Amino acid sequence: MANLVKQKPKKSRNGIRCIYDNSETIPLPSPSSQLPAMRPPSRARFLIASLGNPGPLATTRHSAGHILLGALASALDIPLPDRSSTTTTSFNVPQYTLYRSNSLMNVSGRPLLSTYKQFILDRSREDQNTTFGLYLLHDDLETVPGKIKIRRGTGSSKGHNGIKSTFDALRGAGLMDKGNGVVRVGIGIGRPEGRTNEEVVPYVMKKLSGREKEQIEGCAQEVVKILEEEVLKVEGG
Repeated sequence: MANLVKQKPKKSRNGIRCIYDNSETIPLPSPSSQLPAMRPPSRARFLIASLGNPGPLATTRHSAGHILLGALASALDIPLPDRSSTTTTSFNVPQYTLYRSNSLMNVSGRPLLSTYKQFILDRSREDQNTTFGLYLLHDDLETVPGKIKIRRGTGSSKGHNGIKSTFDALRGAGLMDKGNGVVRVGIGIGRPEGRTNEEVVPYVMKKLSGREKEQIEGCAQEVVKILEEEVLKVEGG
């Protein structure tokens, strides 16, 4: 027979007394009534890095990755790195660490490599069974504005000097195939009619319009879903 307990009147903090029916009895949980088992901590640890340019150039099309990282940080409720730090991690979602490159796009590889190596070292101390992933947020000329393009592994940089710099640094350190490897998250910015440097460079270095910025930020939830799917792959592997 289940144990029974009577509820008693309770007094709220503001002094208003909440009246309950004292004659009502509520069965206590039986020993066989257990809470659902908690899920084990995720083994996934992803460094989510945005590539772009610093300072006034951080609001250009070429820095669309930085804009996307800012929106992603809000969606995940993780603070953006401040000037005293390049990475941030939230206690609530430890599987994601955000990194915002402070280097010029074309030479962003070596600083990112240094951060990624330290990231792997720190997380390995926490759990030897950790699965790592590096997710690069960057502008994509080959994709229409406001759309996301996912590419995996060591494919062509397609003329993107930030990706080329990063790939060169990672290959040199033997980290291209570490854990989940590298996933490129390209955010479309469209492209000019021509493909010469004289046409492409002014196009990518132009400041984003309000509409373009909104389109980029609107992709954050899609990226969250992609990351969640990646975590599930790790947990099910």
